[in-house]
Amino acid sequence: MQQTLNESELTPWESNFVDLDADTLLELVVAADTLCIPNLLSLCCNKLNSMLKGKSREQIIEEFGIESFEG
Repeated sequence: MQQTLNESELTPWESNFVDLDADTLLELVVAADTLCIPNLLSLCCNKLNSMLKGKSREQIIEEFGIESFEG
């Protein structure tokens, strides 16, 4: 199970490392999963969670550049 981290629990290096645009962060998630690096995967997923939290569907579609969304 993934552990949710608060921003205050991250080191400055970790915060800076995942301060990326959505596309790059998603690529890093795939790489961390493929290479079986659970700490990196958790760090990236927590960052994505913080990017999505509190946003409307429209804001998420715009921020992540989703062109077609059915559902």
